[in-house]
Amino acid sequence: MRNGGFEFEADGKPEAWIKYGGAIGITSDAYEGARAVTLTSDTSSTKWLYQTVRVDEGCRYVASAMSRIVDGSGEVFLRLSWYASDDGSGASTEQADSPVSVSAEWSLLQVTSDPPLGTQSVRVRLMLRPAGPATAAFDSVTLVNLGVPPAPPLAETGPPSGPTQSPDSTPGPSTAPPYRLAVPTTAPQAIAGVGLRLSEVLSDPDEPGQDSPFEWIELVNVGSDAVDLAGWKLGDARDLDLLPALVVPSGGYVLVAGKSVPAIPAIAIVHVTDGAIGAGLNNSGDTLRLVSPDGAEVDALSYGDDTTIYDPPPPAPRPGTTLGVRVPGADPAADNWALTDRPSPGMPNIFPIPAVNNAKTTPTASNDAIAGDLQVRDGENRPSAIPWVALGIAAGAGIMGLGLAGKRTWPDFRQRMKRGR
Repeated sequence: MRNGGFEFEADGKPEAWIKYGGAIGITSDAYEGARAVTLTSDTSSTKWLYQTVRVDEGCRYVASAMSRIVDGSGEVFLRLSWYASDDGSGASTEQADSPVSVSAEWSLLQVTSDPPLGTQSVRVRLMLRPAGPATAAFDSVTLVNLGVPPAPPLAETGPPSGPTQSPDSTPGPSTAPPYRLAVPTTAPQAIAGVGLRLSEVLSDPDEPGQDSPFEWIELVNVGSDAVDLAGWKLGDARDLDLLPALVVPSGGYVLVAGKSVPAIPAIAIVHVTDGAIGAGLNNSGDTLRLVSPDGAEVDALSYGDDTTIYDPPPPAPRPGTTLGVRVPGADPAADNWALTDRPSPGMPNIFPIPAVNNAKTTPTASNDAIAGDLQVRDGENRPSAIPWVALGIAAGAGIMGLGLAGKRTWPDFRQRMKRGR
């Protein structure tokens, strides 16, 4: 690992570490050395710091860190999230958590795990689960390769053959430590266990005049159950909008939009009652928050020059373009967000196809496939989407259009926006 002791810092932030939510800082009140890192939360939503590390397949790893609660109350723990990619991108294949600590004194966190076959990288996460406003400190973070674990002993299937064993040779109960603590996951476990997530944002529409009436945020339901939007809130760093009733089925999309975004039969659209999402999305950078009816922050994103959630954050979209999530339901991470090839409201996100140096090489998988696993190529070498199941209708003011996310294109949508329809 790099900078596990947090001795190297720039502008008050530790090198090699990335945050999800909260405020990151450096303190001289360290467990060892001159510095430790702090993570501060103003809410009860879970926050963390992480670093991605390449690992050797088939080896056992142990991670450890010293931690303490500095202010407020809550829990701190270590999490190892394993990935089949070599850079921690995509959905984690398995996770392992250490026991939690609530101590105000420096305490050891430690977790040992055997990653699943095919693992190429791990994200070492320093987790803070606050009960309210709280600050935690971490120091002396290590990740050690223990090598290939020994094969488990073969289980006996019947009485031994041959001479009778003496009592001294009778095998006793196993004393092997319970190394495997992982829980399979395809969605972020530190976030409320519901399926609604942020998917795409148009924060800088290229229509003339005020931007906010033409801005939209796309939500996707990555869970296995339908979700009713009634009671949910969505907004920016300054304000949240209460959403009306609308049932979003598993795999379904919905746009939360400003007042001038038009209805179109192929796309489910909810217009916010005051005409603008939050206080209007900043072009240079802003924070987006999705809050469930029980008040839990289910998903969040900061982009551009806003480091509230991610530091560093993904880039701000250019005028008329969008920022989209690569793998819906993957662990929250700044690099799971990228500039799209073009807006795709109500459909899986579309990303630029990586350049191929060898003209004879046939591309096999692009970022389009990563975005949704539901895209195919038509004869014009552009993505088309397999239609989703129609979104269920529920009563509620502001519901402007429902239907299949079929082969409707962004130009169709744009023409309606220009006509103000």
